[in-house]
Amino acid sequence: MNRITGQAHRGWLEKLVDGKQLHEYKPMSKHWKARLSKRAAPFELLLINGYGRNTFQAVFLISKVETLSEGGGYREPVFKLTISKVLEVRNR
Repeated sequence: MNRITGQAHRGWLEKLVDGKQLHEYKPMSKHWKARLSKRAAPFELLLINGYGRNTFQAVFLISKVETLSEGGGYREPVFKLTISKVLEVRNR
């Protein structure tokens, strides 16, 4: 299965792993457009908190990707990634 890697703040990563947050939001930048245009859901999303060897990491199964415009309460357009399952957690 395809995997995309990205960064996340520890607080948001904790909420995603605990199931308190069911979506991850990424800015509609050139970087994320290029990554998400090459893949169709479902795919794996590896989120990492930092750059060290023993950083908190989690792998999620993304079941759906939506585009939300700035009119929906966001300052800028974003991608909304729906998390259907936590696949793996490391170094929590």
